[in-house]
Amino acid sequence: MNFRVTGFSDTSAVVAWEVPRNRGITKYVLERFDHDGDEFESTASWTLEDTTNGGSGHGQQNGNLEPDTQYKYVLMLKDDLDTIVIEASVTVRTSTTGGPSLSNDATLSALSLSGIDELEPVPFRSSFTAYTASVGDSVTETTVSATTNHSAASYEVKLGGGVDDDGVIPLRVGRNAITV
Repeated sequence: MNFRVTGFSDTSAVVAWEVPRNRGITKYVLERFDHDGDEFESTASWTLEDTTNGGSGHGQQNGNLEPDTQYKYVLMLKDDLDTIVIEASVTVRTSTTGGPSLSNDATLSALSLSGIDELEPVPFRSSFTAYTASVGDSVTETTVSATTNHSAASYEVKLGGGVDDDGVIPLRVGRNAITV
């Protein structure tokens, strides 16, 4: 998924995204968090139905924002069972001075999991958004490491919607969907 800030001003921000086709995604939930000086606080949420079965051209424009304020947008792509299939986030700062130089690059240059020789498909490509790996039943955890293409970008590691700050993910027997 390519989730990015496509524009901003002193009182508005525009985010856009592309969705993999035929992944069973039926709903987008977009949440906005305002930064209050210490932490982000949820202030708005939108739910959009997907009638296109994925693809490009999805977006949301927010107006009436505070100048010179940092905002975080979290996008959750859900299936018809309301399960999060893909989750991503971007941040933007409104500005009265034209703001910082923004990059649309929210991709990774590398991704690895400890105890796993390689992810499928190989080789790693920034344009791929879904990888798989297999481990034996005796493997109880893995550490996720990623490198962002843009030096100012960051990433989060999630399992079941919860954020893991150190990248260590406990594994259970069966499928474990890890979101980076």
